[in-house]
Amino acid sequence: MKPFKRILCFALVFVFAIAACGGGRNTIIGRWQIDGQDTFEFFSDGTFVETDSRGRTETGTWRTDGNRLSMSWWDETVTMDFNVSGNTLTIETDRETITLTRAR
Repeated sequence: MKPFKRILCFALVFVFAIAACGGGRNTIIGRWQIDGQDTFEFFSDGTFVETDSRGRTETGTWRTDGNRLSMSWWDETVTMDFNVSGNTLTIETDRETITLTRAR
C-alpha cells in the first residue's frame, strides 16, 4: 500500500470510531480491516499498528478531536474526517473515502 493511502486509511479509522459513539475516543479502539487484507489496530494508549497483506508493520500515534482523526508516523501527521457506524469506519479526505470493517 502506498504511504499516502496508508496514512489516509489510519486517519479514516480514527475519525469514524469517535463519531460512532458521540465523539467518544473508545469507539476507534480495536482492530479494523480494509479491503479484507490490511489491518489497523488502535490502542487505548494512543498508538496504532498497521499490518499489510505481506505481514509488514508500521507504527504510529493517533488522537481524535470530535469527528477529526489525526495520525502521526514517519515524522508526518495527517488529519482527516471520520465516522463510525456499527462495525464500519469511514474516513474521508479531499481525495477519497476509505471504508474499514471492525475485525473480529
